[in-house]
Amino acid sequence: MPRRRVAQAYHDRFVGYMAEQAKAQQIAVARSVEATHDDLVRDWGPTDSDGFRQRLEVANRAMKKLGLVDAYKAKGILLPDGALTDPQIAKAFHAVGEAMFREDTIDGGAALSGGNPFKRNAAGERNLTDISALVRSDPVRARRLAREAGENPDLWIPNNPL
Repeated sequence: MPRRRVAQAYHDRFVGYMAEQAKAQQIAVARSVEATHDDLVRDWGPTDSDGFRQRLEVANRAMKKLGLVDAYKAKGILLPDGALTDPQIAKAFHAVGEAMFREDTIDGGAALSGGNPFKRNAAGERNLTDISALVRSDPVRARRLAREAGENPDLWIPNNPL
């Protein structure tokens, strides 16, 4: 009988250890999802904003178009509920989606790849955050969109390489 008790003790310790590991993994995933959310909100604005929703839609469409949804779910990068565990993945797929769907529209043509940030809204305001991001990421496109909105691109996009 002593062997049985020793084996049971080892078994119980192992099961306890595995339970601790599973709980630690759950906590790590929850923290990762929260950090991803916070990072994307800093860059894309509030989750209920049009800009955030449009960027997320472009990123999701790119991920689906490239057939990576199932692979990312299998690796734990994309959770079953659609939450991402890495903000760089979302940002990368947004950039890929912008390139893939540049002339495509979202929401029945309501916005062309996130819209033109140089165009004023009903209150006469522009989205300066989007303009700044666009100027940094794609200055050629920024110049074109500025002209399309009736703006002087030289006022928005620096000509010097610095």
